[in-house]
Amino acid sequence: STRAGGEELKAITGRGRSAAAVSLLSNTVEPIVRDWETRPIPPGIIYMFLDALFLPVRRPGFTTKQALLVALGIDEDGRTHVLGFSVGDRESTDAWEGLLKELIARGLAPKALRLVISDAHKGIIAAVADRLGAPHQLCIVHKLRNVKYRVARPNWKPFLADFRKVFWAESRDRAFEAAGALRARWGSSYPKAIEIALADFDE
Repeated sequence: STRAGGEELKAITGRGRSAAAVSLLSNTVEPIVRDWETRPIPPGIIYMFLDALFLPVRRPGFTTKQALLVALGIDEDGRTHVLGFSVGDRESTDAWEGLLKELIARGLAPKALRLVISDAHKGIIAAVADRLGAPHQLCIVHKLRNVKYRVARPNWKPFLADFRKVFWAESRDRAFEAAGALRARWGSSYPKAIEIALADFDE
C-alpha cells in the first residue's frame, strides 16, 4: 500500500512521503525494475539457491498472500547475485519451472552449475531435475530449523555440535561415523529430531 511504502521510505530517509509522492515514485521506478528483471544473467554462476516466501500482495479490491519464488546465485569469485524472482498463487513445479526457464533464456548456464541448494519442496526438486539437470542438495539451514523445535533448549548446543560433525565432515566415511554417534547419543531422547536430521542422508 502507499501507506506502507511511505513508512518504509521514512525509515530509510528519515522523511515522510505523501501517498501521491509514493505513487509517483513507484511509477518512476517501475520501468527501471522491469529492465532489471530482464537483464542478462551475470556469467560464471556456479551455485544457486532457490527458496520461496509468502507475502501479502495487493490486488484490485483485495489483498492476498502469494508465493514469491527467489533465485540467488554465487559466482566463481564468491559474489552473490539476485538472479530473479516471480510471484504466483502458489509454490508449484510449474511455477518453479517457469522461473528457471526464464533464467536460462536470460543466460543462465545449467552445465556450469556445480550445485543447486533448496529445501525439500517437491516442486523445486522436480523443476531442478527437469530444467537444469544439475546436482541438487537439500538446504542444511532448513533442516536445522526443523530439528531445533524438537530439542530442549538446554541440549540444543551440544546437539548442534554433534549435528555439525555430520554435515561438515571431511569425508563420506567421517559423515557416517558422526551420524552414528549423533543417533547413539540423542536417539532415545529426541527420536523425531534424529529422524529429521538424518532424513535424505545420502543427498
